[in-house]
Amino acid sequence: MKYLILGLGVLVLAGCSKNSSEAEPQASVQEVAVSSNTKSLTPAEAKSFATDLLKKINDDEKFVLDAYALKEQSTLEKYFYDVQAYMKPNPEDFSDSYWLDSKALAPYTKCDTALIDLQLYASALSKQLKDDNATMRKIVRQEEEDYKKSKSKCEERVNLTYEQALAADEDE
Repeated sequence: MKYLILGLGVLVLAGCSKNSSEAEPQASVQEVAVSSNTKSLTPAEAKSFATDLLKKINDDEKFVLDAYALKEQSTLEKYFYDVQAYMKPNPEDFSDSYWLDSKALAPYTKCDTALIDLQLYASALSKQLKDDNATMRKIVRQEEEDYKKSKSKCEERVNLTYEQALAADEDE
């Protein structure tokens, strides 16, 4: 279902113009700056990376919900592209990603999932503002549920010690 929504979101939003005069959702979309996506991280660095990502997710959630409450459909559409730019700063180089290729990040993959789920949720909210009907409301509820579930797992892992998070990941 997520991939169907994401695919539809890309198709629908691909035709939308990106207006650079709109306000940015954050002071800096790229909060976790890295020079390369392949890096050996220590457990402390991995936990710090995940903590920073969770902070971004919490900040972005507030932004998305404010945009929805204010019925700012164009802001929600722009957020979709902002997350894409955050995740893949260089769209022509698929190896260039915000997510580091490090085994130390394994316990925190739910944080990556939460960011993607928030992006899908925002996209569904945007579409609901454009065409509010029973089907869209069902999709929005499903995307919200998926997002809350993955965010909860991310929070749970970030609040554990690294060793506990690693054990929880291995138990899944």
